[in-house]
Amino acid sequence: MYSSLFDFEKNDIKSFEEFLKEKGIDPKNNIEIMRAIYSISNHIRSSNIAISVGALPSNIGGNYNLRLIARRMFYFIDKYFEINDIEDFLRKLLIKISEDWYEEKLKGNINEIVDILKYEYEKYCRSKEKCPKNFK
Repeated sequence: MYSSLFDFEKNDIKSFEEFLKEKGIDPKNNIEIMRAIYSISNHIRSSNIAISVGALPSNIGGNYNLRLIARRMFYFIDKYFEINDIEDFLRKLLIKISEDWYEEKLKGNINEIVDILKYEYEKYCRSKEKCPKNFK
């Protein structure tokens, strides 16, 4: 809301942080949450497109990037949001972002993408349990 009241063409991000402080808002926390929201939406789109064309998250080659994107998304979800049902959350998110896509292939395989990402989330959680210091 406050970003619509601020002139970013004439001011930098530090000025915006000061503006938020004047309004009684902790800019660091709010900016981090907004970054997480944008990252999650960007990462779910990227995952959807990559998986739709046949890529699968792995530790080998270019598909490792897909695994990193998914894990970064899961990190933000776990850090900033209380999600009880990751499968439902991913499905709703994929449905929402696919509403404005014209490619039917990206809309038609949401269940398969959710299954793949849910499996990746389970692997992410197991890794987090084994090595919690890597996920702070």
